[in-house]
Amino acid sequence: MNMRHALAMVSPLTLLACATTDSSTLATTQIQPRFTTKVEASPNRPTTFVSAILGQPGTMSNVRLAPGDVLTAKTDKDPQLGFAYNEILQVYSFTLENIVDRTQVTISLTRANGTSAPLSTIQIPAALALKAPTAGRRVEYKGGAGSVEVSWSNPTNAGNVHFFAYPCGGVAGTTTDLQGPDSGTFTLQARSLAVAAPTKEECVTVSMQRRATGTVDPAFAAGSKFEGYRNDFVNVTLVP
Repeated sequence: MNMRHALAMVSPLTLLACATTDSSTLATTQIQPRFTTKVEASPNRPTTFVSAILGQPGTMSNVRLAPGDVLTAKTDKDPQLGFAYNEILQVYSFTLENIVDRTQVTISLTRANGTSAPLSTIQIPAALALKAPTAGRRVEYKGGAGSVEVSWSNPTNAGNVHFFAYPCGGVAGTTTDLQGPDSGTFTLQARSLAVAAPTKEECVTVSMQRRATGTVDPAFAAGSKFEGYRNDFVNVTLVP
């Protein structure tokens, strides 16, 4: 299991859910999953990560699948994929290494006794067909007043695109979520690319994220979720 991805998908509430309930004691309508698909189109380590946290409505307890209750997934190119279970995080997950081209994920719960839930599905957001900026584009800070235009050739005109900036080779140091309509253009202010004004040239990674909401099999409890994310990346050079 990819621990970095798993930690990113686990909410504080989940971390507090120390107890688990054996699924053999529950009807499917008493299981409330949070399914997540996250595509990271990083040139250094491209991955597709799929996870499942099986909660229970109105409780702090998660669900541990009993023998005979099996969680599997398939994509438009993979007929069957199995999940590994992390006992500490109480998360079922798998990672497809060096793969970012899947367009659909379907998660199925097959039950030894009780109602199966075979049709939880999400359409993975398409990659942002980036036109600008090109890799390494120089962006003048200009006291924070500088800017760079991000443009892409495949706008959906549905939902927003989310932008996050952080030093190249590092991780996001801020939770600031810059976002705008998926219309094909967005202007990033230079002050949003760095925590402080640069004193020399700095490499900055811009993460561009599309999101999607899937459908959860109706056999599960109300309030279940299927969320999808795709992150594409470009590095720019911030100059004083």
